[in-house]
Amino acid sequence: MQKLSTGKLFKMSPQGWKYDAELDDSESIQRLKHPKYYIQDELCTFLVQNQLFRVHRYCLIRESEVFRTMFELPSGEADPEGKTDDTVVTIPDVTSRQFECFLDFLYDGMHDDYRHTVPLGDWISILSVSTRFVCDKMRDRAIREIDEYKGPAIDPVAKIVLALEYNVPMWLAPSYAALCQRERPLKMAEAAKLGLGTTVRLARAREEVRKGPLAGARGPLAQRDMLTERVASSYDEKHVAKIVQAVFELPSAPVHPTGSSSTAKDDIR
Repeated sequence: MQKLSTGKLFKMSPQGWKYDAELDDSESIQRLKHPKYYIQDELCTFLVQNQLFRVHRYCLIRESEVFRTMFELPSGEADPEGKTDDTVVTIPDVTSRQFECFLDFLYDGMHDDYRHTVPLGDWISILSVSTRFVCDKMRDRAIREIDEYKGPAIDPVAKIVLALEYNVPMWLAPSYAALCQRERPLKMAEAAKLGLGTTVRLARAREEVRKGPLAGARGPLAQRDMLTERVASSYDEKHVAKIVQAVFELPSAPVHPTGSSSTAKDDIR
């Protein structure tokens, strides 16, 4: 049975679709709005840097606690913010490219081929904006994609910076361990990115690691030979992990990444 554009009910027969007067009670059928997919939506205009974006409010409300709260607040004005290009919602501290990456995922992220076309830098942008606007599902996806990225791995220093900036604690221990086992010490530029406190702790941890046992080494001569070769993988992983945990005062169990305690609720205007 099917209702065509005429509003009448038809049923399939061997000869094709035929009007069925007995089944057609169109006038008395109550039309109910679907509780989820009867969407009453408006477009909203955002200003990010010098770029205007005009997008569906529904998508933002669905994913973001910050935008959900913002759109629920009464505007108290004749023209609510975002309704026109003259009453835009300004988003500070986000680049237009970061916001574009965020919207690309919002509109196209469900497609199978999406993840294979997104460079690492775009996933980092998605992580940044989704953390800022409390989009938990998008944030979790970005973290997972960065971890599973098939291209060149993120440098441990860069990953520590990202972990601290976007509150992804599970990235810290492996990155600290990698730097502790690396042959060359930190460069000045790397130390500047990490800050004095982290640099001092890394120096201490590297020193402690080099005092400890080496994986597969049996006896003083074997340890001396392995130290001479300076093979990072020769360090005992459990010993390194124990030192990193102690020096950086990290929890013993992996910590599930959560969003930053500060959000952008008060920054959007």
